[in-house]
Amino acid sequence: QQRPQSSTRRRSRFPGSTANGWYGRPLLPLRLVQHPPHPEGTGLPQPRRVRDRLAHPPTQPSRATYRHPCASRQQVTTAPSKRGELSLTEVSTPAPGTAGLLSSPSNVDWYNMSMLWDNQVQLYVAVATWKWVNQGFMDNDTVVCINNNIGGTDGVGLRFSGGGMQIIGKAATAWGNPAKDGYQNDFGFSSVAQSAVSDAGVGFVKQDTATKLKSEPYGACTDGQYDYNMWGGSVTITFKNLNGCRNVQMYPGYVHTWNSTSINSIGAYSNGFSIGWSNAGSSWTKEEGGPTANVCS
Repeated sequence: QQRPQSSTRRRSRFPGSTANGWYGRPLLPLRLVQHPPHPEGTGLPQPRRVRDRLAHPPTQPSRATYRHPCASRQQVTTAPSKRGELSLTEVSTPAPGTAGLLSSPSNVDWYNMSMLWDNQVQLYVAVATWKWVNQGFMDNDTVVCINNNIGGTDGVGLRFSGGGMQIIGKAATAWGNPAKDGYQNDFGFSSVAQSAVSDAGVGFVKQDTATKLKSEPYGACTDGQYDYNMWGGSVTITFKNLNGCRNVQMYPGYVHTWNSTSINSIGAYSNGFSIGWSNAGSSWTKEEGGPTANVCS
């Protein structure tokens, strides 16, 4: 059900910008290629291509089903004429997990995983999106109407079987629960810091934070309404294959921590993720197999 528009202009969380982007937030420069004009021709502002050519966060109607509908991209199902035969196997979305008293790997769902070919820049693109399916991120902590760190930093990453890639571009973006937009202190879009890069992929880290929500317009603390700055997000990597033509599978991963456990670093290898821990013991990792494609150098 669509939330009624508020007559109160939302404040931007970003200094020097106005809240004219999706969900009342400024546009973030994470676009891979130029999007086509809006199909209804309603005069919406045209997005800009930015230097890193990485994907932009989704529009309001599609954030829960995030894909990257760029005009010059295609699924790797037919090869460019100079690159031999390619194929792509779609991977079905796993069923959402069941809520528990404490968080577990089943609380996070990886979905909309794709390997694409960008004709314009002649690069492969891997994209994966995550979301929390419940409020297990709180881990039985007491969360009040301020930002409450949940343990130490969390990590996300995207790796490729076999390695041997030249990583050209990489970015990760997180966002709050879109169902909680309209509260005074809900979370918007934010970047996730790069941790480590290898020929097999990239890792990212971010301090995860939860809050009990304040209602508009007076900021009264609500009862039972929460938001989380890592509720959803996406990882995007552009890359070249350096080792001829071969089958490659992508694997996204999410690492959640609580209590005093934190992640110092996360790196991607062809057979898994390497994590540098601080006070290891209170954590779990959710890794899923994504699409497989035959990619060529």
